[in-house]
Amino acid sequence: MKSLHFTFGLSIVISLSAVCSLALAGQTNWLEVTQPQSDERIFIDVNSIKRQAVTSDIKYKVRHIYSRPASTGVARRNAVYIASCNSNMQRLNELTTYNRSNRIIQSITYGVQNRRGDFRNVAPPLEQLTPQSASYAAFKYVCSR
Repeated sequence: MKSLHFTFGLSIVISLSAVCSLALAGQTNWLEVTQPQSDERIFIDVNSIKRQAVTSDIKYKVRHIYSRPASTGVARRNAVYIASCNSNMQRLNELTTYNRSNRIIQSITYGVQNRRGDFRNVAPPLEQLTPQSASYAAFKYVCSR
């Protein structure tokens, strides 16, 4: 009977240490910023919102979940944007798309240099967001913080 208690206690300690290490590794806090009846649900990782010191732009993570996957098979995408709140525009910095089975279709990080110093993926230009869109709601939320 004593060995059973020891094993149970040991598993609790191991579980707690795993939870603590996950918390230290970078916890996410997803907040939905779209209306539930929308075909696209957008979540912002509130813990990822970081203001860049030099430019005062804001970098943040977004998760798009589509109720109907696109013709390309994309059911969900995670993205990192850099918001230029003063100009009401933003730029895509990273993009990972997933299919219905949660498998990665494509993963791109823009502006990454290769060994020769050349940029592998040139960053897309700043884009103007459509007012009243789900992406605009996410952008406004980030800029208001």
